[in-house]
Amino acid sequence: CAHAVRVTMEKLPGVESATVKLNEGRAVLALRPENTLTLGQIRESVRRNGFTPREARVTATAEIVSGNALRLRVTGTRDEYDARGTPALEQQIRAAGSRPIIVDGTISVGSDPRDPLVLQVTSVKPVTR
Repeated sequence: CAHAVRVTMEKLPGVESATVKLNEGRAVLALRPENTLTLGQIRESVRRNGFTPREARVTATAEIVSGNALRLRVTGTRDEYDARGTPALEQQIRAAGSRPIIVDGTISVGSDPRDPLVLQVTSVKPVTR
């Protein structure tokens, strides 16, 4: 039931609120700033509730781990993703250098767990303090 899944998701550390729409196969989580919850932890919670995780739409603060391969680490976690996007978006990411950025995008569920996860970037903006 959607209520049970929502309550379970809201108990995850760092979750501010959760909305679950079972008929759409979608859960929307609002996370607290500075949380350290990982996509892996969220997907494991989905599995424990008897569902199969699918694509994740994310907005995250990240920093470049490697410029050549365009690999990003989500701030406050060890989660790293290969970043892909239009040439203009990839240039924006590279231009950030060592400064943190906010990225929007999607992360698909890989068919092989050993494959690196790819963040398909749809927008990039600087972190404003």
